[in-house]
Amino acid sequence: MANLTASYDALDKDGRLQNYPIKAATKIYKGALVAILGSTGLLEPCGDTANQYFAGVAYEDGDNSAGAAGAVSARVTKMGSFVYNCTGAAQTWVGRNAMALDDNTVALTSTNSVQVGVITEFISSTRVRVRINVSAK
Repeated sequence: MANLTASYDALDKDGRLQNYPIKAATKIYKGALVAILGSTGLLEPCGDTANQYFAGVAYEDGDNSAGAAGAVSARVTKMGSFVYNCTGAAQTWVGRNAMALDDNTVALTSTNSVQVGVITEFISSTRVRVRINVSAK
């Protein structure tokens, strides 16, 4: 491709919400931590799963339970501050990275280290606030 020789409308959008096709036989619930599975490029609930890349928080439900891969899409929030479940949290967790255990639970460590954000608030031993800011994907 060549350099521009005239003005070009690059179709800017703010990027806070992104639409992703959902993996076949998959249901995503609003508020879920969601990820892109590297082998398919499709959205699925986040977990402590190899080859998952954190995408954000589901902005809406997406039910592809009966559909083929990509038949249904869901919008995903790429930034914000959200409350999720955890086990054994303490004030000392604030400022540390949060790893996904499932689509509603975070921890300081996990087997596959799917990082979802930074813990910004200790609410209780079972709840923390996580700040997410996904710049790409």
